[in-house]
Amino acid sequence: MSLNFIVSITSPHEVIDANITHNVNKMWIKAGIYDELYKSEGKKVSEVIGKLEVGLTKMIIDSKGYTELNPENGWGSYDGAVKWLTNLIMELKKYPDGIIEISA
Repeated sequence: MSLNFIVSITSPHEVIDANITHNVNKMWIKAGIYDELYKSEGKKVSEVIGKLEVGLTKMIIDSKGYTELNPENGWGSYDGAVKWLTNLIMELKKYPDGIIEISA
């Protein structure tokens, strides 16, 4: 299973399609951004990007605490989650009026 985070600027024109395993969702919960990633269907990017940035900062500051949440099965990792979230935020900044679609 995975989270597919999609942003469209004019339906059905997708400009971002970022997929990551559900196995890192404990990290999203700890960072306080689970809802922004999983429950932001229909929201504008500008409504969630600030919280995503705060969550990323939390993850970077407490890398040890998040590394401890690495999935035991090896599918997903702290490093991969930080890289994915960093890239997602960089892309989201290009489309603040984009509408979010979630497929989990």
